[in-house]
Amino acid sequence: METLKFPRSKNLILAGIAAVLVIIGIIYFTTLPVAEVAIVQRGTAISAIYGTVRIEPSLVLPVRAQNAGFIQLAEVLSAGRGAIGRSVEKGELLATIADETTARQLKQARVDLQAAKQRAELPLPSAEALKVAEDNLGRLQKLTGLSNVPQVEFEKAKSEVNRLKALVETERIERDRNLEALDDAAKKLEAQMKNSEIRSPVDGLLTAIKTIDGELVTERAELFTVSSKKNYVRGEVDEEDVGEVKAGMEAIVQVYAARVIGWRGVFGVHTWIAVKPAAAAEYTVYEIIGWRLRSQDTALVVRHRAPDMRWFGSAPELVAEKRGAGVEELIARIDKAARSYPWAGEYTMWPGPNSNTFTAWVLRAVPELEADLPPTAIGKDYSGRKLVGPAPSGRGFQFSLFGLAAFTASAVEGFEVNLLGLSFGINPFDPSLKLPLVGRVGPARAFASKADEGAAHQHAL
Repeated sequence: METLKFPRSKNLILAGIAAVLVIIGIIYFTTLPVAEVAIVQRGTAISAIYGTVRIEPSLVLPVRAQNAGFIQLAEVLSAGRGAIGRSVEKGELLATIADETTARQLKQARVDLQAAKQRAELPLPSAEALKVAEDNLGRLQKLTGLSNVPQVEFEKAKSEVNRLKALVETERIERDRNLEALDDAAKKLEAQMKNSEIRSPVDGLLTAIKTIDGELVTERAELFTVSSKKNYVRGEVDEEDVGEVKAGMEAIVQVYAARVIGWRGVFGVHTWIAVKPAAAAEYTVYEIIGWRLRSQDTALVVRHRAPDMRWFGSAPELVAEKRGAGVEELIARIDKAARSYPWAGEYTMWPGPNSNTFTAWVLRAVPELEADLPPTAIGKDYSGRKLVGPAPSGRGFQFSLFGLAAFTASAVEGFEVNLLGLSFGINPFDPSLKLPLVGRVGPARAFASKADEGAAHQHAL
């Protein structure tokens, strides 16, 4: 029977297909995203990707029983497992284990030790006999000098004194040895009782309670788990998503101002706040648009758009900017303040409330932005019926009479006077003059690098 053979052309086709598949596989695996390792700070998001993330303590210590017995939880743990998550200090008492046998032995050892100490204060048993023998020897010594006592009797008395001295010394050594033994026994029992006290080995958090009050526990049984307060985040991410995580991503907050449309632009500007969390792909802009009230019950607009988009043809000016660590928290506070704006349902071009009133309201809630709104931001001084409060930047103070007249003093704005919406001022802290119609006159503001931003968009709203 002949073996089936493929034509030469078919063999070449199969080999070509295999080679193509190998090349495709190599290209696929070599172009997979490569992970970058970066140190991040609390509050700094890197990216939003799907995966499993666990927050784990850097140190976990099991706390075990040193002896068997019935456990009694400390008062601070009387809530049982409800106390999990409580902060504990090193050496803090967590529980005690009742060891009745050792307790009875310790009590008896202390009684025996006290009795031995009291007996030690009494004369030794042979001390009195020694004193009598020494007195007798002294008497015989005097009589021997007068030749009234035989020498043999004197030597016999002397020998008796030496014997009693040796006996007293032996009794003293035995007494001291007994005291030492009783003291050592009491200390050992006290150490055993001390082992029955369960204490926290480190400062940290109580993360597990594996026993209940009154339970009989065995020696070396695990009772508690104490974890350090330092944690690390362990994430398991699909290798195809790792490329979304990049070092250097940061959160951004920006405050902008642009001249308004028409003749009103001669006098004033429209301001807004733009934010971008580190994990966000686009900016979120918070602003008040008055004409929205014609069809809606709120003038507050929160939407995604370019932060530096022109406002009806007017190029925006960057008034303030914050980037990097800590900005995520500021963004959360900005969102909260914006949504609690009290005049969202009303709009008055002059003297307020208007879009600049809204921006100043948010800035007062987030003074870390240190934003100095231009003097042409008419309405920023409006604060309702509140006459005295913080300046629009949130720093310093301001006296305002319904936005019609105001005086501001702040390390951010400097000194500013508002008369019927026309603001005059000087800022010695950021050298500049403030004039109505003109705005801020002085050196350009210095902000963080905007290398990752594009130029202002040329289209209007």
